Amino acid sequence: MQVHPGDFILADYDGVAVIPAAIKGEVHKKAMEKLAGENVVRDELAAGQSPREVFDRYGIL
Repeated sequence: MQVHPGDFILADYDGVAVIPAAIKGEVHKKAMEKLAGENVVRDELAAGQSPREVFDRYGIL
């Protein structure tokens, strides 16, 4: 993988991801949308909704 100035690099114990600068904004937007959906799902599960109903409604757990 080539890394260029301005690319965004994420690393942890599981590996490394390189996000090209040209799509950094789009990746961030999609990640925030995913996070918002996961927060809604977590809240509904905590409120007692069944995992099946929550998954059917949002497609994520």
